[in-house]
Amino acid sequence: MDRKLDFLTKDLIDQAVTEIGNNGIPSKRNGTGYAVKIDKELFPYKLIVTEAAKLAEVELSSDDFHSNENNRLGFEKLSGYKIIDIEEMISFKNLEDIIEIINKELGEFCSKFQYTRKNLLKKGSATNRDKLFIFSDSERDWVINPGGGTEIQYHLFLRNGKLSYGIGFNTQYVPFANKKSPIEYIQPYVYSFLSQPVLLQNLKHYGFDFVIGDLEQLEHLKHDNYVLIGKQFSLKQDQDLYKLPKVQFEEMIEELQGVLFKTYVDVMKQKEKFEKNSILKTMEDSRIDNYLSVLEYKKQIILQGPPGTGKTYTAKKMAEKLTGIKELKISESFIKENFETGQKIENASGKKDFYTITDISEKGISMRSDNSRPWTAMYGRIISKYEDFLNGKKPSNKNGTDPYEIAIAQYLFRNVDTNEKGDYELIQFHPSYTYEDFVRGIEATSNGEKIEYKTRNKKIAKLSLKASENLENSQKSEEELNEKILLEERFESFVEMINDKVDEEGKFPLTPSVSIVGVEEDAFRYKGENGWNSNGNKMHFNDIKKAYLDNNTTRQEIKKNKTLSGLANWHASYYVRVLNAFQQFIEDGEGEIEVKPEEKNENLKKYVLIIDEINRANLPSVLGELIYALEYRGEIVNSMYEVNGKSELIIPENLYIIGTMNTADRSVGHIDYAIRRRFSFVEILADSTVIQNQNAKKLFDEVSKLFIREKDGEVTNSKYLAPDFNYRDIQIGHSYFLVDPKESDADQLEELKLKLNYEIKPILREYVNDGILLKDAEITIEKLSI
Repeated sequence: MDRKLDFLTKDLIDQAVTEIGNNGIPSKRNGTGYAVKIDKELFPYKLIVTEAAKLAEVELSSDDFHSNENNRLGFEKLSGYKIIDIEEMISFKNLEDIIEIINKELGEFCSKFQYTRKNLLKKGSATNRDKLFIFSDSERDWVINPGGGTEIQYHLFLRNGKLSYGIGFNTQYVPFANKKSPIEYIQPYVYSFLSQPVLLQNLKHYGFDFVIGDLEQLEHLKHDNYVLIGKQFSLKQDQDLYKLPKVQFEEMIEELQGVLFKTYVDVMKQKEKFEKNSILKTMEDSRIDNYLSVLEYKKQIILQGPPGTGKTYTAKKMAEKLTGIKELKISESFIKENFETGQKIENASGKKDFYTITDISEKGISMRSDNSRPWTAMYGRIISKYEDFLNGKKPSNKNGTDPYEIAIAQYLFRNVDTNEKGDYELIQFHPSYTYEDFVRGIEATSNGEKIEYKTRNKKIAKLSLKASENLENSQKSEEELNEKILLEERFESFVEMINDKVDEEGKFPLTPSVSIVGVEEDAFRYKGENGWNSNGNKMHFNDIKKAYLDNNTTRQEIKKNKTLSGLANWHASYYVRVLNAFQQFIEDGEGEIEVKPEEKNENLKKYVLIIDEINRANLPSVLGELIYALEYRGEIVNSMYEVNGKSELIIPENLYIIGTMNTADRSVGHIDYAIRRRFSFVEILADSTVIQNQNAKKLFDEVSKLFIREKDGEVTNSKYLAPDFNYRDIQIGHSYFLVDPKESDADQLEELKLKLNYEIKPILREYVNDGILLKDAEITIEKLSI
């Protein structure tokens, strides 16, 4: 190096880099085109030297020394950092040309890659050992590594003046790969990648991101998609040549051998354990498709089976597939919103007792039973237990607070709607559940000093209305639907105008002695000065809108309009005044609103109501007239209660009902034949194929001997099962034996022991006490071990 640079030391250079990192690179400075590469960042060579001079109190400007080869080599030797000519370019004509340059630069790595792939996939030979990419089709603007069509793949493309490279996942058809579907081929690789979140984090740390597709497409694979996690470099063009800065080319070469290769190997190493998961997922999808075909035909179905077989889990998966809506993850704030102090939560262990919530704090939800001190269920652990329920798994019961966290999670899973748009809902029946809870009922509300009783639509009536409105709108022309949208928005403006008048003047006169005195959520409140009850009457918005759509203009037309409520017919004199005021409001241009283009169309959607433990309620009493409506979809039935002046109820064609029924629970009544005829029934039984842990599988087999035996090639009741029971109704299911595959082998074993002692043995002992299993089974139960 020049003698002027003798002051430089490694420490001074590192201090200078730190200063530049803190202060930034000046926008106006004299540069030479040379940069120092440090931890994937580039720092101007001369700026580092002049900054180091300042720190050493040496007078030196960028003009006092040269960036010649001698100085650069001396700097590299002293610092250990590489200097790069950022103006040097790699030139190439086309995709084939750059592939040849890349393969040549990678050299022996190509062979290393192919042998690694061969060994990880247990293949007999490595193909094309001297190439990472092979150009074989001039029609394509992309290439992948040889043999990578149905696997995680190295991918590179040249498109629209950009060069992109990275790791890809393909669900498009690959020629000659016909043994499985594209999704079945790629699933193990995708599951392996998603199960190791550090891989995506690491790629993003190096500047990689989704170039094609996104994380949602990886998590929910669909046919004919492609996802690429990569980088893109914009290219310069000089006549027929593309130009890529050499610094970017070297970055690509380094990453193809580094972070991308590590990602590729880590996915390959773990994918084998997910191959069975792919098969199981395919089997599950096939079963759910079969159940859905039955549901589409009958409109209502009951999934029946013994405890722990995944009935609720299956019902939710069916609802998700039918509606296209996935259940959302829950949060701390969501949990807080759905509970209150003093609320009672059913014990999740199956015992017939409850916990009482004593406090809801930032830490968690505190609960106690009649026989215990308060314990706090932590939010993070509640969310973890909830996700276990979502995945069809019984949450582990390792620690002292687990029963409380499981109880909260189970309540949310069974009773609280967490899907994105509310197109499917879940409720749980119990012995005290009534028609007034399910269809329509009367609620008491405070109206000033008075108590007012209002009839409300409940769960199934609300969802039926929502589905009916969608069905009706989907059949409307664009013009009709636009008219409806206009009406709703104009009427909303009209209501605001009347509300303002009432606020300013205390009333909106209809006649000299009768006025609107209040505006509620769905109606005007009107009354006279004398002889009326203190609350007056409700004038429902729907009656005014319906009369408007029916082109009514006079009192007699409203009086004769049988599609309106009885109150509208009886009080037509007051209703027509409001109707005429609305018509004048529109004529005066007060309600002029432009319909946005995206509001013009509405597609037909499917809605689902899941009724968990459907047989625990008195179904004839809860369903009432809906027993008829279930079979005769789209036909009107009359409820015993009127809402908005109408008693009519309709269950539309696009509302589906899925019930679950625990066949082992003899404490509740059976479903009578009239109701049974309205439903299709599907058995959900214990399934050992979903149990992956070998110790758990052995335990499942041992427990199964209490319920079944093989005789003459057929499965029959075991000698331990009481003669008036059938094993299909009683045998405990696979979810009792599922352990977390993400945990270590030791933790999985510990979890399984806890399940055996605190979940499996207790229910088996209860079976003995209830006479389901004979006394002879007690010795076998107590001998169960892992």
